[in-house]
Amino acid sequence: MKIFLSHIHEEKPLGVVLKEWIESTFNGNVVVFLSSDKKDNPAGGKWLEKVSSALEECHAMIILCSKESIIRPWINFEAGSGWVKKIPIIPICFNGITKSNLPVPLSEFQSLNLTDADFIDDLFSGLKEHFNIPKIPKIAQNEMREEIDKSLEDIKYKVKPSIMKLPNRKPLLESAH
Repeated sequence: MKIFLSHIHEEKPLGVVLKEWIESTFNGNVVVFLSSDKKDNPAGGKWLEKVSSALEECHAMIILCSKESIIRPWINFEAGSGWVKKIPIIPICFNGITKSNLPVPLSEFQSLNLTDADFIDDLFSGLKEHFNIPKIPKIAQNEMREEIDKSLEDIKYKVKPSIMKLPNRKPLLESAH
């Protein structure tokens, strides 16, 4: 089974942790595509073709939903691909976004809060159900939680440049009188 993990570049550390834990927990029976992972998208490759192929081949999608990511076009573009395919989409909410303030259409999917105590159980139980996997191996949840927390510390968002204020201009449809 294949999962497309949609994220913005700045959130790669969290994506890497989730990818590694999902793949190792399901003993290679589940593969996670992470576009910023050099193994999934090596130098010299045509990245857009890799992303397109991964979207076509995926059986489920995980979307990292933060206040920074949900306003980026690629996140919504990739989510739309999953929507059209009618595959399971699991929004993972963190950094200013929660299940309660996740915007539509992402809020139409059963989402998870990364900081909830049951996050790890809920994520793996959901994947187990969607992929008809009979049993989840034991997970070192404390270790996974530590890696998640460390990855969040490693996320550095780009500072957005301030928008210059434009001079006052007359409206285009101003009357000629």
